[in-house]
Amino acid sequence: MHLIAQVCHASAQNKIGSGFDVASCIYGSGCYRRFKPDRLSAVADMIENHTSSPSVVDTSLSMSMPSPMPCSMSSMSSSLSSSLPMSVSMSVPVSVSVSVSVSVPVSSFLSPSLRLDFLFSPWSLLGGVRMVLGDVDGGSATPALVSSVLKWKQTHAEAERIFKDLHAANEAFQTGLDGLGELSRISSTDYTTLLKRYSTRAIAELRGVEDALGLAPLLIRIRDTFLRVRTYLCSIGGGEIPVEPAEQTSLLDLTMEVEGVICAGVPGAGGYDAIFALTIGSLEPLEQMWESHNVCALPLSETVYRGIEISRT
Repeated sequence: MHLIAQVCHASAQNKIGSGFDVASCIYGSGCYRRFKPDRLSAVADMIENHTSSPSVVDTSLSMSMPSPMPCSMSSMSSSLSSSLPMSVSMSVPVSVSVSVSVSVPVSSFLSPSLRLDFLFSPWSLLGGVRMVLGDVDGGSATPALVSSVLKWKQTHAEAERIFKDLHAANEAFQTGLDGLGELSRISSTDYTTLLKRYSTRAIAELRGVEDALGLAPLLIRIRDTFLRVRTYLCSIGGGEIPVEPAEQTSLLDLTMEVEGVICAGVPGAGGYDAIFALTIGSLEPLEQMWESHNVCALPLSETVYRGIEISRT
């Protein structure tokens, strides 16, 4: 199912895009590293060889996501998902029915030679962190934006260094978030008490604060790491490609001043479509600030470690 979905996605977008959202829909919340686009060529050849075949396989699948878990997160990519070596993606609970008609026997897709060389590992936000997505009154053409990035990447020597540094920052950011979960397991009571105390302050104000668990320094480290991620994103294209447009930068900076907000950024391939925030605080201050800037807040619930379920009834 994942292979067929990725083929359809790649065909619709001319192989532009990482497919992390497709993988998330299939496998659930996790870290994803995309496959090499040329791997799809074998699949395309196989489909072309079957187009004259009279055999038609009609498959109806009823697919639904499991009930949302208490922790919140959705569709997150802390990087330029279409071209970075690593993306973090989370799935949103949905329920859909899909009818698929193909002129290729489904068994043909099971050949080992057609396997995509992607990497996917389950991952989830822990430690009382929630994600909020902001629907911005704007939009970007993702394929065009990504095409510009790829063209710049191929023609500028500094691109390799920037993407390498960005990848390292992404991994450090994930490690920091994992650290929150580890602290919550060391002492759940102390962690909850400190989290509640810090949730009413701007995270930047915690610089220099010490506590028995080391929570305040960790929150600062996560915040600083993501600011570094944003700096690298802004440097892509030499400032000529709006991965994080100036309008978004101003809004993100304001968002990171709201009490309890650890970080804020542009999801997916970037641009004007949306913003996201990770917070340990109440959603109300964030929602009010966003509303004053014509941004609609969308609190999200995470489906942990699971993806599509096929109903066999």
